[in-house]
Amino acid sequence: MAYKMNECENNCADAVRIVIEKGTGIILPVGNSPKPNNQFKNIKDKKEQIQNEINNKIKDEEK
Repeated sequence: MAYKMNECENNCADAVRIVIEKGTGIILPVGNSPKPNNQFKNIKDKKEQIQNEINNKIKDEEK
């Protein structure tokens, strides 16, 4: 399912955050700091598992 961006309510940071959250299942905090935090470490540590889950979702959608 594609994410449809509403230009009046969302910005590019929202679009990136939503794609990451939907693809990884990891909820990113909304804030003003671009500094990596523990969620970034969580994504980095689980990147292979996350990629496999994304690949499986893509395969399921292609069926």
